[in-house]
Amino acid sequence: MNVKSIYLGLFFFSLIILQSSSCDDDTPPRGCTCDNALNYDILAEENDGTCIFSNVCFYAKYDSYSYYNSNWGIWVSSAVSRVDVEVFNAAVGIIGSVSQAYPNGPGNCDAPGTITYRIRPLFGEDKDCSWDFVRFESHIYLVDGTYIYQESRLVSADHDKECIMVNVTN
Repeated sequence: MNVKSIYLGLFFFSLIILQSSSCDDDTPPRGCTCDNALNYDILAEENDGTCIFSNVCFYAKYDSYSYYNSNWGIWVSSAVSRVDVEVFNAAVGIIGSVSQAYPNGPGNCDAPGTITYRIRPLFGEDKDCSWDFVRFESHIYLVDGTYIYQESRLVSADHDKECIMVNVTN
């Protein structure tokens, strides 16, 4: 066997190996397919469960509350002693108490006296984009013993906002 034949044989063998190991991968691109997620991947065709949603920062705008006392027939103002925030996604329950007022809103999601909650899919189903919100209600307790219930509200994830500020005293 001459050297030319050996080189020619190696050349064709290399071509066969390269052809069989080519990048013809038919699997669809994977990534986060939830369009409200912070890391939404427009090129992904299959959700891989890596979606990250917004944080919600619950804060108190007011440190006092006015309400109509029907027993006395007058409007009364009282200081807020605490505001409990209850989250209903996956039956989480009360996640904490807001303890500081920010009339103009806190500067960030880590401000003292606020509660931060990361929106996450219901029941840990990371591939389900239909639960990209949080349902919550606030329970306001005044120093005079009055309890004020705030109706249940929804906050949706926003792919443009890492931190969504929500006033729980309005």
